[in-house]
Amino acid sequence: MSQMISPRKIALLGGSGFVGTRLTSDLLRSGHQVTIADIEPSNSYPDLRLDADVRAFDSLLSACHECDVIINLAAAHRDDIRPISLYYDTNVTGARVTCQVAEKLGIQKIVFTSSVAVYGHQHGEPDEESLHQPIGPYGETKSQAEKVYKEWHAKDPAKRTLIIVRPTVIFGPSNRGNVHTLMDQITKGHFLMV
Repeated sequence: MSQMISPRKIALLGGSGFVGTRLTSDLLRSGHQVTIADIEPSNSYPDLRLDADVRAFDSLLSACHECDVIINLAAAHRDDIRPISLYYDTNVTGARVTCQVAEKLGIQKIVFTSSVAVYGHQHGEPDEESLHQPIGPYGETKSQAEKVYKEWHAKDPAKRTLIIVRPTVIFGPSNRGNVHTLMDQITKGHFLMV
């Protein structure tokens, strides 16, 4: 017999992007309430979006009010971000602020979207126990953010739940990222097939 999951009030940080839009759709279909907290507008769910920045305690506190789960998708992730300090500000400071907000509001469950970039170039297949050997500011700041979340969890592991997800390249319908560009170039014959 399958167990029903009770509806939750979920704050989806950085939820206006590609992953957030699809996740919002799935969460709503499953009966959850969603608040999208983002500095970017949500084309698909404008009525669910609140203008909130993961780096700013007060705006995030307001957006997460009355929620019982935080899912953090917010990230500085592009290769061309300048200044480079924006990686740290968004990924690490954003993690600290998220944990402070959770603590202030008594939110006991956080899902953090990290990245496979925390592993760097390793021999063999990494798993949850593999050492972090990040390369570049994105991987380094995602690794640092994981430490922030683990410290939050360690303060009360009996009551707090932390889930860290480390996806690889994300792509799918309506995404216009790197994988789409690569596939488009291949279909146009711009690459020599070997």
